[in-house]
Amino acid sequence: MEYERVLIFKEPLSNKALEGHLIRIEKGSDEGSCRLKCYLEPNCVSVNVGPLDEGTRICELNNDTDESPSHLALVERQLYTYHAVENACHCKPCPGK
Repeated sequence: MEYERVLIFKEPLSNKALEGHLIRIEKGSDEGSCRLKCYLEPNCVSVNVGPLDEGTRICELNNDTDESPSHLALVERQLYTYHAVENACHCKPCPGK
């Protein structure tokens, strides 16, 4: 299977997390592995990276970004870092070719 998805992450936001758009929670060794898990999930367009828990990071994969008009879903959450994707398709995965 050829995978052509291109994700460019924006500057991370410390002590922030997106709520209400969770796809699933994964574990990762670091922020890079959380971003990779987002890349591998076709519906993922942002990820909340949580603090270390028993040597791994919490990776919350989201199907939306902070670009909503109200920004109400982006909240203060200590020890988390929010990573949004620059995606021309914004809050939905790009349609197939």
